[in-house]
Amino acid sequence: MRKYLQRPSFISSVVLAATLSANPVQGASIGIVNGDFEADAADNVAPPSGWTDNSASASFWTGVLDESGNPTAAEGALAPAPGLGSYILTTARTSAGVGSQPVDAQLTQTVDLSAFGAAIDAGDQVLNVDFIYSSNDGRDTGVFSLHFFGSTDGSGAELGAGYLVNLDADNGYAFTGWFEETAGGLVPIGARSVTLQIDTTRTGGSETNVWIDNITGDINTIPEPASLALLGLGGATLLTRRNQA
Repeated sequence: MRKYLQRPSFISSVVLAATLSANPVQGASIGIVNGDFEADAADNVAPPSGWTDNSASASFWTGVLDESGNPTAAEGALAPAPGLGSYILTTARTSAGVGSQPVDAQLTQTVDLSAFGAAIDAGDQVLNVDFIYSSNDGRDTGVFSLHFFGSTDGSGAELGAGYLVNLDADNGYAFTGWFEETAGGLVPIGARSVTLQIDTTRTGGSETNVWIDNITGDINTIPEPASLALLGLGGATLLTRRNQA
């Protein structure tokens, strides 16, 4: 009996491997510009190259550690791999020596996805954008969101629902580390661009203290239903084998 239960798991594994080899999950980076905020190689650039500040007045800058309103060098050293570069994205006006900034602010970048158009229209593409962020004031919050459009420049009506991550560390007035986040999901058919959007707001204090770095994005093909079904079959068979052993 044990031999009989072992054989299907072997066959399922072979078929699953062959299926995934014939229909591999493809992945490619999307063209995010200056997602690590190193391109300008300078402090207090507003907005950083590749990004558009839609706020009433400047609200996003390149920043360095140990500036007023920014993380300390010791706090920066706690960032997950690959760590921080020389510059980060900061919303702390005092780091840039600015006297005031809006309560609500918005930074955007539109990325052309037309190179992936045919794959997107097959309805099986997933786009994920990874980043890290932190804050030292729970009154300063925000949202990192993705918005898809049929045009390459982000104009026109938005396609489908966007994907978002709330920037709400809720850490009172103390630094509690860096948060690794991912915003993403299935790309709507017909999409030819995605707009990365960072919205911040504050409910107290005189400046917004939100820091972001290492924004990267990739687009991948999800496995075909047949592959997913085989994966479930293989897992179920292996479970059966384990229970009978």
